[in-house]
Amino acid sequence: MTSLVLGLLCCIQPVSIHANGEFAAGLSPDQIALCRSAVVLAEARMGQIFPWLHTHSQPLVRFFPAGAPGGNASPWVGGIYHATDHRIDIQHVPVLVSQGRLEWTVQHEYVHAALALTGNARLPVWLEEGSAIYLSAQALDETDHSIKPARSIARLEAGFRTYGASRNQAAWIHLKTYNRQARSVVAALAERNGLEHFTGFLRTLKNGTPFSQALASWYSLAPDELSAWL
Repeated sequence: MTSLVLGLLCCIQPVSIHANGEFAAGLSPDQIALCRSAVVLAEARMGQIFPWLHTHSQPLVRFFPAGAPGGNASPWVGGIYHATDHRIDIQHVPVLVSQGRLEWTVQHEYVHAALALTGNARLPVWLEEGSAIYLSAQALDETDHSIKPARSIARLEAGFRTYGASRNQAAWIHLKTYNRQARSVVAALAERNGLEHFTGFLRTLKNGTPFSQALASWYSLAPDELSAWL
């Protein structure tokens, strides 16, 4: 699959292949160096958090100066993880670099890659996104409070599912609020018993244990109790 994707991409635009990623034409040598450093940092940090993300299971990371070919070129989306072929596309690299977002964008997508390797069951969207935000130390907009926050975990999940499917500015404004709330709940869980305990909880969920059962087993909590951290 990876060779097929690479072949199709080469037909679209030239690609420079290096040990730590693929870099589309249009990126400067300095930008490529920053991209390579971001991958090395992501591999090191996420390898510590997720021990199963070892050398032979690292995702392919591709970098583009604008929108990734065949993907959603929304300016609000810096990275996309493709579980079908364990691939990360990082787009709008010059913008990410200028805004200081490159490193945590790569790490955010590495969290998704690590979780995809953990099991086939799906996590609640708020939990997966909250984990990617928290574990990548992603910077969020703390100033925009134009959208009312969700008042329950069920409403938070519904908000992610409603607005996560859209890539327009209105949806992104909603997601800024929901991202902060998801990070808040994940931070409370991760800091309650430590990261190793939290990743064990995630692995249990990815292996198919129902959310309420896993939450009770690992944290002695019911889903409704999470609303206190929203």
